[in-house]
Amino acid sequence: MAANFNRFLSDVVGVVKVRGNTLGKLMTEKKWVPVFLLLVTAVCLFTYITVPMQIAKMTENPQVAEMLSEDQVAYFVNDSVFTRLMACVTAVFSLVLSLIIGAFFVYLFFGIGGAGGIYANYFSLVVNASIIDVLLPTILNAISLLFNTDLFSAIINPGLYFYPPEPGSFAYLIIMRMDLFAAWYTLAIAVGVTLFSKMKIGKSLFISFLYYIFKIVVGAAFSYLFINTLRSPLM
Repeated sequence: MAANFNRFLSDVVGVVKVRGNTLGKLMTEKKWVPVFLLLVTAVCLFTYITVPMQIAKMTENPQVAEMLSEDQVAYFVNDSVFTRLMACVTAVFSLVLSLIIGAFFVYLFFGIGGAGGIYANYFSLVVNASIIDVLLPTILNAISLLFNTDLFSAIINPGLYFYPPEPGSFAYLIIMRMDLFAAWYTLAIAVGVTLFSKMKIGKSLFISFLYYIFKIVVGAAFSYLFINTLRSPLM
């Protein structure tokens, strides 16, 4: 058991350091269950702990207050155990859905680009690479909320400081997704596919960048639609 745990830690470190041999091996072996369980546990735990702080921060935001009616604010400000559990379920469901859909599009983009492999290989890569763009941001966000600081914001989302568009606008939602972890994750995907399929690194980086742009635009579009739905009056 100790040996398995050490191998698991070695794989996690290898993913964070974007080691090609680690990412290629995990992709080839279709090894994703340990990291998947880690992601689900972390997302559920940190969501349960930080839900009250997230709600308070959301309702105190002037831009959010403008978008929500008094009835909507009253609906969201609810710190019960049931609310926390439902938030955990929603967060885990969103995580699983994003992994499944994300792996499909990575598989599609690289399949069109000529890389081999099956969906399971790409799902393994996406799950393991999500240590970078899911686990690390979740931990940093929890620390930021617990200590009531935006210490990491300038590093994670520098674009919001150099070009601060109107909150809630489509440009804001685009820039908010152009963070350090998204770029880091994109590099990990490219390196993993390169080692797995023997594709040239330049081509792999280009395909991964195209997926990165696609992911940002689609994510921003859905968020924009959600925000405008919230702005509409309750039925």
